[in-house]
Amino acid sequence: MRLTSLITLRGAGRFIDINTLRNDDVNYVISTYSNIMTFKNNDEYFSFMSSIDNRFMSDKLLTTTLWEHAKVQKFMNWINYFSFNELLSELMILANTRASSKHDVLKYIKESVRLEFIISLILQKNIPI
Repeated sequence: MRLTSLITLRGAGRFIDINTLRNDDVNYVISTYSNIMTFKNNDEYFSFMSSIDNRFMSDKLLTTTLWEHAKVQKFMNWINYFSFNELLSELMILANTRASSKHDVLKYIKESVRLEFIISLILQKNIPI
């Protein structure tokens, strides 16, 4: 459910919240899929599970939702903030176990999360949407 961004975790993962930015989608999922269904056989079950809900598969809807989302806008700001060489230099710092980042924000991010963040920035710079 976290991948759909319909719910978010807080309190170090101890609490689950509904993403208020996606209230319409959350209400749609609850009204459409909250009824308990019974199936006659495995084929009927797999047929239902393999069906695609077009509400969430529209490219335009997905792109619009992503680009309007505040977190994605912040991510795009980080992409513009760093040059490609700065990102590579941060990767080299991560590769060296004795070095630490001098960047005012990055130095406080745990190494594994920083690696994922920097790689995502590099990928977005090289393969823009």
